[in-house]
Amino acid sequence: MTLKTEDRAARRAEWERNKKEKELKVAEKKQEQQRQERAANDAEMKRLRQMTVHHARPVPRFMHQQKKSDKPAAE
Repeated sequence: MTLKTEDRAARRAEWERNKKEKELKVAEKKQEQQRQERAANDAEMKRLRQMTVHHARPVPRFMHQQKKSDKPAAE
């Protein structure tokens, strides 16, 4: 013979256990989503920084082809 309170306590314990499992799953999903958002934001920031950093322009080809004259400079 079991009392209703014992049955109810057993069902309540199972319900609380299920509730904790669901909360843990939700928390894990939230953490994973935050991690992915953080990774996406970091990648976007890296891309934007690369775009905004000044990069030197290469020296034009014609600048390398000029030869100095052997004649002295005119005064």
